[in-house]
Amino acid sequence: MPDLDIDTKYHNQTTNKLEWRCKYCPKKYTVNGGTRCIKAHLKYSHEVTELSPRAEKAQKRQRSIEEAMVAGTGNPQKRRFFDVIDNDNLSTPSTLNPDALEVLYVNMVASCNLPLRFVQCEAFREFIEYLNPTGNALLPESHTKIQEWLIRQFQAGKEQTKQLLQLVRIAIHLSLDMWTSTNHLAILGIIAHYISEEGTLQECLLAMKVVNGRHTGENLSQYVLQVIQDYGITSRLGYLQMDNASNNDSLIRVLSVGMSFLLLFLYSS
Repeated sequence: MPDLDIDTKYHNQTTNKLEWRCKYCPKKYTVNGGTRCIKAHLKYSHEVTELSPRAEKAQKRQRSIEEAMVAGTGNPQKRRFFDVIDNDNLSTPSTLNPDALEVLYVNMVASCNLPLRFVQCEAFREFIEYLNPTGNALLPESHTKIQEWLIRQFQAGKEQTKQLLQLVRIAIHLSLDMWTSTNHLAILGIIAHYISEEGTLQECLLAMKVVNGRHTGENLSQYVLQVIQDYGITSRLGYLQMDNASNNDSLIRVLSVGMSFLLLFLYSS
């Protein structure tokens, strides 16, 4: 500070002096070579310091670990890895939660787009062994086991999303979009938007469907209808947001007919 961002650095129209303008409020300071007042304003008015980016990253990592612990506790698995772990022979007894480790590893694979065979990389295993021998023992040796982890965490996350959507008291809106992946697959993405019980706007990815056949509204509507039925939100569906492609008009028409049959079946059951 002061930085060269055009949003925060201007000349005062009256005095023609260079001034610093806060991004978070209307406060202004004359730029005279000092930054003490600017730093004090950011710190005490907005709780922003020079270490804020680093602190925010640390807090984000801690939240991810805590969420993994909660997810692992809510979905415990029977494991055979403890058979090879002897805390008595370790310099530091293990405090690792294997269920949380599974969640965090799956998150890493998905976020970084890592291959399943990454767990078999010797350099990676040596690195984990150096950090924590117990962690290395808890990690599977085979990529097929990682595939099981991925599917298991996907199913657990999907079930959690279903339960969350059942608590929504008002309409659930969907946004749809299609694109072609790098491996030339036609992908239909379906995202739900809703207001949570706390009154905040939320969104979550419901599905990414590989579309087979022509991209007609009739064909696409079957995928959307399947997702709506799968998550049990037929009776609370609100608006659908899409682009202005002509096939989306026919998608809406066919979808409305299909939903009418679903609602008729639900209310008659």
